[in-house]
Amino acid sequence: MALLLMSHSAGAQSDPFEPKTAPSAPARPSGERNVGAELDTLAALLTGQGFKADVAPEQNGMPHIFSSAAGSAFAVILMGCTENRDCSTVQFYADYDAAGATLEALNGWNASNRFARAYLDPAGKAVIEMDVNLAKGGVARDNLADSVEEWIRLMASFKRHIGA
Repeated sequence: MALLLMSHSAGAQSDPFEPKTAPSAPARPSGERNVGAELDTLAALLTGQGFKADVAPEQNGMPHIFSSAAGSAFAVILMGCTENRDCSTVQFYADYDAAGATLEALNGWNASNRFARAYLDPAGKAVIEMDVNLAKGGVARDNLADSVEEWIRLMASFKRHIGA
């Protein structure tokens, strides 16, 4: 692929790739419509989607919610918190005992899936994780609900992939 460079002289026209006016800032959703990384909010979102949500205010220094779907238990871990509040990110986490969880299988999973990552933990369990950034005002409730649905889909697909 060739790259065409345009030279400018004092009398040359403006660059066709430069905007004529400054672009307006994209509309930001109202903070009232957004949801952040708060235990009660996330638990209500999960139960609203038909999943259980067992809240554990602190596990290993971080608030957790335990749930299950697609035949698998998983945790929602709130991270980047100040005194277990004002968290900035959420991590969805599940692990499996599976003979099919070879490094080759996990590398194949990582190469073909965008939003989750897989690895073997020190105990030899196959782990799948997905992070969601909720810092600086959170995200729209529908967006977070869609992230939960994506997590459930990825978790079920991963379980099939490793034969768990």
